[in-house]
Amino acid sequence: LKLKGAELSTSSSSMGDVMDEVRAEAARRAEARKAEERRRAQEAQLWSLDQRAPETPLRPGAVPGAAPGAAAGNEEVHPLLEGEAPHLAMCGASQSSLCEPIFSLAGVHLPSDASFYTFFRNWFERVHFPGLSQQLQQELQFRARSKGFLTGLMSQVKGWAMANTDQNLQSDVWRSYFLKYAPPEISGTCCCRWASMNLGSQAKPCWETFLGVPAAQGHWIRLPSFSSVDAAALLDEVEGRGGLTALVSAAA
Repeated sequence: LKLKGAELSTSSSSMGDVMDEVRAEAARRAEARKAEERRRAQEAQLWSLDQRAPETPLRPGAVPGAAPGAAAGNEEVHPLLEGEAPHLAMCGASQSSLCEPIFSLAGVHLPSDASFYTFFRNWFERVHFPGLSQQLQQELQFRARSKGFLTGLMSQVKGWAMANTDQNLQSDVWRSYFLKYAPPEISGTCCCRWASMNLGSQAKPCWETFLGVPAAQGHWIRLPSFSSVDAAALLDEVEGRGGLTALVSAAA
């Protein structure tokens, strides 16, 4: 029995040593795991600092930590006011249209200012002036019959001159008169151009509007108009500017 008791005592002592070693090993592993976690946390923090964008330098008078554009005294500084104004693309006679690159791909272009003058010359001579000439001659004939002898005689002479002068020459003279005293107002949008012109007198205008649309060489068309020329007011205006002298000087 004593022998067995000694053996049990020795076995219990050995088992206690083994358990102590197990506990010590577990403690070492736990400490190593905590050290590894601390190392990884430090590496992650250093990596995040390296990836952070550099701070933008503060402008003079700005408050650190404030929103961009805030200055001392809570006064807002508008960035557009610190330098040149932004350049905005425009449409119209001054610059090319924003749609011009798209039109170029299709092989078409918006009509230029110069193309309007070419169109206007042909339209005025072939379409507009024949009717205008007839109105002016009728007004001169009316004045020759209804006014005094000298005034009527002058109106009769002018009517005869208009009836017997080359129509192309008269058309050029009157077209030049309108271009001098009432030049066209040309503007545009992204997809078309506009031209407006007064073909009457200043007292009683007769506005004509023309539309320029994309085409291979540019194309202008006259839009419908509901006004007509007042021949009497137009002749009065020409007389007030010097009569035939005003017409000739405009065409010179």
